[in-house]
Amino acid sequence: MTSKYLHALIVYVLIDGFGCVALSEVVKIGDMDSPIPLGKHLRYFEDTAGDLTIEQYLTPEIQSRLTKSSVDYLSFGFTRSIYWLEFELENGSAEIGDFLLDIGHLQLDRVDAYVLVNNMVQKHHKVGDSIVFEERLVEHRNLLIPLDFNASEQKKVVLRIESTGSIKTDIHLYKPQMFWIEDNLKTLFQGILLGFLVILITYNFFIWSAIRSRAYLYYI
Repeated sequence: MTSKYLHALIVYVLIDGFGCVALSEVVKIGDMDSPIPLGKHLRYFEDTAGDLTIEQYLTPEIQSRLTKSSVDYLSFGFTRSIYWLEFELENGSAEIGDFLLDIGHLQLDRVDAYVLVNNMVQKHHKVGDSIVFEERLVEHRNLLIPLDFNASEQKKVVLRIESTGSIKTDIHLYKPQMFWIEDNLKTLFQGILLGFLVILITYNFFIWSAIRSRAYLYYI
Protein backbone atom coordinates (compact mmCIF):
# COMPACT_ATOMS: atom_id res chain seq x y z
CA MET A 1 0.00 0.00 0.00
CA THR A 2 2.84 2.36 0.86
CA SER A 3 4.49 1.85 -2.53
CA LYS A 4 1.20 2.71 -4.28
CA TYR A 5 0.94 5.97 -2.37
CA LEU A 6 4.60 6.74 -3.12
CA HIS A 7 4.04 6.05 -6.83
CA ALA A 8 0.98 8.31 -6.86
CA LEU A 9 2.93 11.07 -5.10
CA ILE A 10 5.76 10.89 -7.65
CA VAL A 11 3.30 11.08 -10.55
CA TYR A 12 1.57 14.06 -8.96
CA VAL A 13 4.84 15.92 -8.41
CA LEU A 14 5.92 15.28 -12.01
CA ILE A 15 2.60 16.47 -13.43
CA ASP A 16 2.59 19.49 -11.15
CA GLY A 17 6.17 20.28 -12.16
CA PHE A 18 5.36 20.10 -15.85
CA GLY A 19 2.37 22.35 -15.21
CA CYS A 20 4.64 24.94 -13.62
CA VAL A 21 7.00 24.77 -16.58
CA ALA A 22 4.11 25.33 -18.96
CA LEU A 23 2.95 28.33 -16.96
CA SER A 24 6.43 29.87 -16.89
CA GLU A 25 6.95 29.70 -20.66
CA VAL A 26 9.36 32.36 -21.87
CA VAL A 27 8.99 33.99 -25.29
CA LYS A 28 12.32 34.50 -27.05
CA ILE A 29 12.60 37.86 -28.83
CA GLY A 30 15.41 39.66 -30.59
CA ASP A 31 15.89 39.81 -34.35
CA MET A 32 12.28 39.90 -35.52
CA ASP A 33 11.06 40.07 -39.11
CA SER A 34 7.37 40.15 -38.15
CA PRO A 35 5.22 41.00 -35.08
CA ILE A 36 4.98 38.33 -32.39
CA PRO A 37 1.40 37.47 -31.31
CA LEU A 38 1.40 36.88 -27.57
CA GLY A 39 -2.15 35.62 -27.03
CA LYS A 40 -1.21 31.96 -26.57
CA HIS A 41 1.69 32.88 -24.28
CA LEU A 42 -0.54 34.72 -21.81
CA ARG A 43 -1.60 33.64 -18.35
CA TYR A 44 -4.53 35.43 -16.76
CA PHE A 45 -6.48 35.81 -13.53
CA GLU A 46 -9.95 37.22 -12.89
CA ASP A 47 -10.06 39.59 -9.92
CA THR A 48 -13.80 39.60 -9.19
CA ALA A 49 -13.44 41.92 -6.19
CA GLY A 50 -11.20 44.30 -8.10
CA ASP A 51 -9.01 45.09 -5.10
CA LEU A 52 -5.77 43.20 -5.80
CA THR A 53 -2.51 45.13 -5.73
CA ILE A 54 0.52 44.14 -7.79
CA GLU A 55 2.18 42.85 -4.61
CA GLN A 56 -0.80 40.62 -3.83
CA TYR A 57 -1.00 39.42 -7.43
CA LEU A 58 2.61 38.24 -7.29
CA THR A 59 2.05 36.05 -4.22
CA PRO A 60 2.29 32.25 -4.70
CA GLU A 61 -1.39 31.90 -3.76
CA ILE A 62 -2.56 33.97 -6.75
CA GLN A 63 0.18 32.78 -9.11
CA SER A 64 -0.93 29.18 -8.60
CA ARG A 65 -4.43 30.11 -9.82
CA LEU A 66 -3.45 31.57 -13.19
CA THR A 67 -5.12 30.21 -16.32
CA LYS A 68 -3.06 29.53 -19.45
CA SER A 69 -4.48 31.06 -22.62
CA SER A 70 -4.95 28.79 -25.63
CA VAL A 71 -6.11 31.48 -28.10
CA ASP A 72 -4.50 34.44 -29.86
CA TYR A 73 -7.40 36.76 -29.09
CA LEU A 74 -8.72 37.00 -25.53
CA SER A 75 -12.26 38.29 -24.95
CA PHE A 76 -13.89 38.41 -21.52
CA GLY A 77 -16.97 40.39 -22.57
CA PHE A 78 -18.68 43.01 -20.43
CA THR A 79 -17.68 42.48 -16.82
CA ARG A 80 -17.05 44.37 -13.61
CA SER A 81 -14.09 42.14 -12.87
CA ILE A 82 -10.52 43.30 -13.33
CA TYR A 83 -8.30 40.99 -15.34
CA TRP A 84 -4.60 40.44 -14.77
CA LEU A 85 -2.51 39.13 -17.66
CA GLU A 86 1.15 38.20 -17.68
CA PHE A 87 3.86 36.82 -19.94
CA GLU A 88 7.64 36.55 -19.93
CA LEU A 89 10.05 37.78 -22.59
CA GLU A 90 13.75 37.17 -23.09
CA ASN A 91 15.98 39.14 -25.41
CA GLY A 92 17.74 36.42 -27.40
CA SER A 93 20.06 38.96 -28.99
CA ALA A 94 23.50 39.96 -27.79
CA GLU A 95 22.50 43.59 -28.32
CA ILE A 96 20.25 46.04 -26.49
CA GLY A 97 16.72 45.92 -27.91
CA ASP A 98 13.74 48.30 -27.96
CA PHE A 99 10.20 47.03 -28.55
CA LEU A 100 6.59 48.20 -28.62
CA LEU A 101 3.82 46.23 -26.98
CA ASP A 102 0.45 46.81 -28.70
CA ILE A 103 -2.53 45.90 -26.49
CA GLY A 104 -4.71 45.60 -29.60
CA HIS A 105 -7.98 47.09 -28.29
CA LEU A 106 -8.36 50.86 -28.20
CA GLN A 107 -11.48 51.16 -26.02
CA LEU A 108 -10.09 49.86 -22.73
CA ASP A 109 -10.55 52.36 -19.89
CA ARG A 110 -7.27 51.67 -18.14
CA VAL A 111 -4.31 49.34 -18.54
CA ASP A 112 -1.56 49.30 -15.92
CA ALA A 113 1.59 47.69 -17.28
CA TYR A 114 4.15 46.48 -14.75
CA VAL A 115 7.58 45.49 -16.04
CA LEU A 116 9.38 43.14 -13.66
CA VAL A 117 12.98 41.97 -13.41
CA ASN A 118 13.66 39.14 -10.96
CA ASN A 119 10.04 39.51 -9.79
CA MET A 120 10.65 43.13 -8.75
CA VAL A 121 8.71 45.97 -10.39
CA GLN A 122 11.13 47.95 -12.54
CA LYS A 123 8.66 50.19 -14.39
CA HIS A 124 4.97 51.04 -14.27
CA HIS A 125 3.15 52.49 -17.30
CA LYS A 126 -0.49 53.55 -17.67
CA VAL A 127 -2.56 53.80 -20.86
CA GLY A 128 -6.26 53.77 -21.72
CA ASP A 129 -9.31 55.96 -22.38
CA SER A 130 -9.33 57.30 -18.82
CA ILE A 131 -5.67 58.38 -19.00
CA VAL A 132 -4.83 61.81 -20.41
CA PHE A 133 -3.46 61.32 -23.93
CA GLU A 134 -0.47 63.58 -23.25
CA GLU A 135 0.64 61.24 -20.47
CA ARG A 136 1.19 58.35 -22.87
CA LEU A 137 4.82 57.50 -23.44
CA VAL A 138 4.00 56.81 -27.10
CA GLU A 139 1.59 59.34 -28.61
CA HIS A 140 -0.58 57.12 -30.76
CA ARG A 141 -4.25 56.09 -30.94
CA ASN A 142 -3.25 52.49 -30.09
CA LEU A 143 -2.45 51.51 -26.53
CA LEU A 144 1.32 51.09 -26.77
CA ILE A 145 3.79 50.12 -24.05
CA PRO A 146 7.51 50.72 -24.74
CA LEU A 147 9.84 47.95 -23.57
CA ASP A 148 13.62 47.98 -23.50
CA PHE A 149 15.94 45.03 -22.93
CA ASN A 150 19.61 44.66 -22.24
CA ALA A 151 21.44 41.86 -24.04
CA SER A 152 20.03 38.44 -23.03
CA GLU A 153 17.82 40.06 -20.41
CA GLN A 154 14.59 38.43 -19.25
CA LYS A 155 11.54 40.34 -18.03
CA LYS A 156 8.02 39.60 -16.92
CA VAL A 157 5.21 41.91 -18.05
CA VAL A 158 2.03 42.08 -15.96
CA LEU A 159 -1.05 43.88 -17.29
CA ARG A 160 -3.92 44.98 -15.06
CA ILE A 161 -6.98 45.71 -17.23
CA GLU A 162 -10.21 47.36 -16.17
CA SER A 163 -12.98 48.75 -18.36
CA THR A 164 -16.68 49.58 -18.28
CA GLY A 165 -16.85 48.29 -21.86
CA SER A 166 -15.90 44.92 -23.24
CA ILE A 167 -12.51 43.61 -22.08
CA LYS A 168 -10.61 42.04 -24.94
CA THR A 169 -7.03 42.00 -26.16
CA ASP A 170 -5.04 41.10 -29.25
CA ILE A 171 -1.52 41.64 -27.93
CA HIS A 172 1.44 41.82 -30.30
CA LEU A 173 5.08 42.71 -29.81
CA TYR A 174 6.76 44.89 -32.46
CA LYS A 175 10.10 46.34 -33.24
CA PRO A 176 9.44 50.13 -33.31
CA GLN A 177 10.40 50.55 -36.98
CA MET A 178 8.24 47.57 -37.90
CA PHE A 179 5.23 49.04 -36.10
CA TRP A 180 5.53 52.49 -37.70
CA ILE A 181 5.90 51.03 -41.21
CA GLU A 182 2.79 48.86 -40.71
CA ASP A 183 0.88 51.78 -39.19
CA ASN A 184 1.78 54.08 -42.10
CA LEU A 185 0.58 51.47 -44.60
CA LYS A 186 -2.72 51.13 -42.73
CA THR A 187 -3.14 54.92 -42.66
CA LEU A 188 -2.35 55.14 -46.38
CA PHE A 189 -4.91 52.45 -47.21
CA GLN A 190 -7.56 54.15 -45.07
CA GLY A 191 -6.80 57.48 -46.77
CA ILE A 192 -7.15 55.92 -50.24
CA LEU A 193 -10.45 54.28 -49.23
CA LEU A 194 -11.78 57.54 -47.77
CA GLY A 195 -10.74 59.45 -50.91
CA PHE A 196 -12.53 56.91 -53.11
CA LEU A 197 -15.71 57.29 -51.05
CA VAL A 198 -15.55 61.10 -51.27
CA ILE A 199 -15.13 60.92 -55.06
CA LEU A 200 -18.05 58.48 -55.34
CA ILE A 201 -20.33 60.66 -53.21
CA THR A 202 -19.36 63.81 -55.13
CA TYR A 203 -19.96 62.11 -58.50
CA ASN A 204 -23.42 60.89 -57.52
CA PHE A 205 -24.27 64.30 -56.08
CA PHE A 206 -23.52 66.00 -59.41
CA ILE A 207 -25.52 63.36 -61.31
CA TRP A 208 -28.45 63.90 -58.97
CA SER A 209 -28.14 67.68 -59.37
CA ALA A 210 -28.29 67.33 -63.17
CA ILE A 211 -31.14 64.84 -63.63
CA ARG A 212 -32.87 65.00 -60.22
CA SER A 213 -33.26 61.21 -60.10
CA ARG A 214 -34.05 60.00 -56.61
CA ALA A 215 -32.01 56.81 -57.24
CA TYR A 216 -28.76 58.81 -57.29
CA LEU A 217 -29.80 60.59 -54.11
CA TYR A 218 -29.91 57.20 -52.36
CA TYR A 219 -26.30 56.55 -53.45
CA ILE A 220 -25.25 59.72 -51.65
